[in-house]
Amino acid sequence: MVFRELVKRLCNQKKQTMKNTLSALLLCGAICSQSQIKVFSGGSVSYGSTTGPSYGEKHHFSGNTIISATPTFPGSGGSAAFIRGNDYFSSATTPDYTWQGNDQTGFFHPASNQIGITLGGSEKIKIISNGDLLIGTSNDNAKINTYCDYTAGYFKVDHASDWYPTLVTETNRHSSVNYQLKLGSTTTFYVAGDGWIYSGGNYLGSDQTLKNTIATIDSASAKINKIRGVTYKLNKETQNPLQFPNAKSYMGVVAQEIELVAPEVVKTMHDGTKAVCYEMLVGLLIQASKEQNSKIAKLETDLNTCCSSKSGNKSNRLNNLAPGTIFDEDGESYLKQNKPNPFNKETVIDYNVIENGTAKILVFDMSGKLLKTIPVKIPGKGSITINASDFKAGMYYYSLIVNDAEIDTKKMILTE
Repeated sequence: MVFRELVKRLCNQKKQTMKNTLSALLLCGAICSQSQIKVFSGGSVSYGSTTGPSYGEKHHFSGNTIISATPTFPGSGGSAAFIRGNDYFSSATTPDYTWQGNDQTGFFHPASNQIGITLGGSEKIKIISNGDLLIGTSNDNAKINTYCDYTAGYFKVDHASDWYPTLVTETNRHSSVNYQLKLGSTTTFYVAGDGWIYSGGNYLGSDQTLKNTIATIDSASAKINKIRGVTYKLNKETQNPLQFPNAKSYMGVVAQEIELVAPEVVKTMHDGTKAVCYEMLVGLLIQASKEQNSKIAKLETDLNTCCSSKSGNKSNRLNNLAPGTIFDEDGESYLKQNKPNPFNKETVIDYNVIENGTAKILVFDMSGKLLKTIPVKIPGKGSITINASDFKAGMYYYSLIVNDAEIDTKKMILTE
């Protein structure tokens, strides 16, 4: 009795095993016949295709793929990762790697050795084969090329102390163009590798509403007289002849000397060196010029007042003409402009005097100080020569004085 029950159980188990095996075979056949999943020798698997993997991979997916931590329901969208079944290259509107429900935002492969990022079907970033990074543009003419209707770049740096750089560029060329600004195709601003700046102009905020306690500069002429203009060469050029084979000469001032006269225009840098704001010196020069003009006007008034009382009017002077005197076309005494002007060696001043008496040519500096008196023979035409060695480089006035009366005053410029 026990033996029969055992045989019966074994027969039932065999029948069930055969049913399970048959069901598995039927399921496999159904799957394979619909080209959904196919397992090949060696363990390779194709999904959605009866063709095995072609390049040695273990899994081949034909069609799009969703990878999700939680199931997504049909029509519900969701945020599951989405891999589109593109062949070879893809576009901004059909990215390879994206998200279900937002399938035009992600990564795409526009060409060989290129990768792009798309947002809403529009290309925003692309890295191309030569390493260029394009942001908001497809114009490949720079390592980093950015296009934006508004702010193209924004950098913010928070530091606990000063003199930390926000943006640094490094170059190996003295005249390389950094921070180039273009208006259309025309360059309007750049900083060279040596640090000099090119621009179409420089405007500094100077509106009255930006300032307070405004006052006129006092003793501007005296301050200017204390400032020394110098020529110089830069240490970095003279100490590195291989890098700078032709050290240049420059013109300017010395910051430490300026600081003693006008400390407002000097700034101490983070490394202890000092810098000068040359634009600030303009105000000092303007006020010094006004002070000098005021002194010159007073000097001319004093000369006219002094000399007119001694020489009389024009008609009286004409009555003192010497017989046989050669006159200018208008019959007047005159003082001509020196030639050449400016000069750096010597210059000649022509004059004509139609009166008898005494005459001289006086040379003044811009502050009105008399520097030299040169007697001249009268009446008649003549000339004198001024040697550059007698004066320092600068601007001067010279006057023709006849019988203690000023005939004319002119300016001359002596250069180095």
